[in-house]
Formats: sequence, C-alpha cells, structure tokens
Amino acid sequence: MTKLTYPQKPPRNSSRQDSQQNIGLFLRGVHYGGFAISELLVSVAAIAILISLAIPGLHAVQASSQQDQCLANLEQLTAAWAAFPTDHNQQLVKGLPDDDGWVRRGAGNDPIRDGQLYSYVNSMDPWNCPSDVHGSERSYSITAPMRGENWNLHELQPNHSTIQIGTDRLTDIINPRHQMVLLEDIDSRGWNVGSWLMYARTDYKFQWIDSMAMFHGNGTAMSFADGHVDYWQWEDQDTLYAGRNAQLYLNDMENPDWLRVRNSYRSLLSYPNVPELVAE
Repeated sequence: MTKLTYPQKPPRNSSRQDSQQNIGLFLRGVHYGGFAISELLVSVAAIAILISLAIPGLHAVQASSQQDQCLANLEQLTAAWAAFPTDHNQQLVKGLPDDDGWVRRGAGNDPIRDGQLYSYVNSMDPWNCPSDVHGSERSYSITAPMRGENWNLHELQPNHSTIQIGTDRLTDIINPRHQMVLLEDIDSRGWNVGSWLMYARTDYKFQWIDSMAMFHGNGTAMSFADGHVDYWQWEDQDTLYAGRNAQLYLNDMENPDWLRVRNSYRSLLSYPNVPELVAE
C-alpha cells in the first residue's frame, strides 16, 4: 500500500516571529553606520531635554537685551531733549504731540520725522522699544511738567484738577537727577496721544491718571533730566494690573509706587497744593 505524503504547511505566524525577532535585534542595539539605534534615540532624547532647559534661559537673555536696548533708546532721546534748549535760549521742546511739538500728532513715522526733536536724533531706531508689541512706532512720552500737557493750565484755570505748574525752561529744574523726562507709555487709541500725565495736586494724592506701561516684566524704563536712565520695578498689585491693562484714573490709596513716581515727576518750585515733593 502506497503511503500518501502531504506538503508541509509553513510555520504559523512566521511574519510575526520575524517582526518580533527584528524588534529584539532593535532593542539589543543592532548597529548601523557605527551607532546603535537605541543609542541614537537616547541621544535625541538628551538633546531634546537640553533644548527644553535652554529655552527659558535664551528667552531671559533676549528680554535682557531688549531692555538694555530700550534704555539706550531713552538715553539717546534724552540727550536730544537736553540739547534742544542750547539752541533755543534754554527753552524746552514742547512735550506734547503737536504741530510745533517734539513730535507731531498721529501714528506712523512721519509725525516723528516732522517733529522738533528729530533733527537732534536723525534716526528712527530710538523711538521704538523692541519689547513694545502694541504696534506703535513711538513707545515713549514726555512727562507733563516738562512743557507737556497742561503744564501752564494754572494760568487759565488755577483750580483745575490736572494743573501741573510745570515749566518751559531747563534752568527751572531744581534737581535734574530727580526730574523724570521720558518714560515708556502705551495708549489704547493706537498711538501716544498726549504727554504722560499724573495728578500733581496734594488733594489728589494716590490717584493716577495715566498708568505705567510695562514692556519689560513688572517695571518701566525711564529717563531723567541729568541724562541718566533707569528701570523701576513696581510693588503694588494695582499698579501692575493697571499697567498691563492700560487702565486710566486708578484710585489706590497708600500706593508706594505712586509716591515714588510723584516725587520724581516734578522737581520744580513748590506752590500751594502743588509741592515739589509729597510726604508719605
């Protein structure tokens, strides 16, 4: 009797076994081009971790660099501001955007180029803070007592709430090191329309008009009449909130930031209800 033979079936799951074998080889570190795949994966993971650790540091370096550039901008603009009176019989440049102001009214570059101060700068670079992301070509304003907004309003309306009793003469400044001139500013109308303004009268103590723009963390860059620049960190949470939201007319009793700003806002002769310095 003839014995029948049948063809043998291929082993079951051979493709799965091959895949498992390949995975095993992969995990054991089959070498391609001198490197194991597992070693390459470890290297890639390590690089990713290093990058994630380095990014915050890079951001901090960039922020510091932008703050330094902003202070350099203010230094250059303040030097131009101080040079103007030497050519104009010690008269300050008009610190309000206007036809004859340090800049003219409006957004864009032309109002800056057509202003009274541009010829002392001859560059568009210093007018904009690199951290100002609000789209304004000019990131800075002049404080109102420096021939700015309402600087001589007392002559017409001596009881007005926003009288400044400011000056148009450089020689009237008592202490140039404590006379704030320029600072970072933000206006919700799209460009910095006026001067930077606060109440000068003692019966409006601890009440803001404009808020403090904050392009660098929790503080504001500013300049002074002697030419030095500084960056002031703010303490009060209401100051921080108002600055981040461009809030106007904040009433915040016992705010130490208000007192600090007010006592560098107007280094001029004291008048009744409008002193040079405001006591705590």
